[in-house]
Amino acid sequence: MNRSPLSEVDAAVVEEKLHQLCACAEDWETHCVQFISPVVEVALKEEGHDGMTNPDVYDVDVEDLMDDNLDDDEDSDDEPASDVENGAGKTEAGVKHKSTESQAPRMQLAESQVSAMEALTSLSIDLPSSYDAALLAHLEFSKMAAVERSLREGQANDTLDQLRTHLITKYAYRKGKEKVSGQKANMQANRNIRCQTELINKAAQEYRRARGAILKLGLPDKDSSYRELHAGDLSLFAMQSDDMHLGDSRRSPSWLWEDVSFAAELGESAWKDYMEEAVWVHWFHSSARCSRWCEELALLEEEM
Repeated sequence: MNRSPLSEVDAAVVEEKLHQLCACAEDWETHCVQFISPVVEVALKEEGHDGMTNPDVYDVDVEDLMDDNLDDDEDSDDEPASDVENGAGKTEAGVKHKSTESQAPRMQLAESQVSAMEALTSLSIDLPSSYDAALLAHLEFSKMAAVERSLREGQANDTLDQLRTHLITKYAYRKGKEKVSGQKANMQANRNIRCQTELINKAAQEYRRARGAILKLGLPDKDSSYRELHAGDLSLFAMQSDDMHLGDSRRSPSWLWEDVSFAAELGESAWKDYMEEAVWVHWFHSSARCSRWCEELALLEEEM
């Protein structure tokens, strides 16, 4: 995907964050040599293994940093940017004039982005999940793996809560857009919706990374605690009667909504009231669906 260079301000922010990340990576490397490497060496000797790390699981996912908008996630029905937002309507001469004036600094910013991506690509954070699965059977190594698994499970739980919150927030923005009029208000509404879509995609990808690490650390693939997240799972239940479609009563909502405890942890705010109201709607729909299924089951048993 072709990306335009960052602005000078954004480039400075990225450079500062990259510097902080590299500093943290250096600290991690020091602790890794001190605590993890000795255990790995002992485990390798006892297991007779070559100790190659698995390149598929790393804590820094460079491709996600390059492209946050995933093709397979729930953003296909978003409102496209208007001509004003895209800068349409400029004269050809005006575009050429602007491009000529800004060519040199934009090239410098592009080179800075390339350097930043090279620095990110060179980072390798070898957590227990990045080592060969054969080492997990070793007692001391398994203790370290258990620590990472606990952290990864916390990461997955937090990310799922964020995902649920973003999905409901996006719905609220969509409903809010129906009540606004005027070009400026619609542009702002579209930006809010696209922002929530980006947050949904980021949260979904972070959950997938966390789940991948948990699977490496021993979680069975069929375990229902942390299920595989498909594009179709990134959907909200019907919150209003006009949102319902034919056949919805026979379809189960996404597994994301089997746990709605996140609404109680938002603190006292208007958002908490909105989220709790949404959860109540989901509960009543689920309760009604369960009652209908029980009635159908009872009728079927009588007919048999």
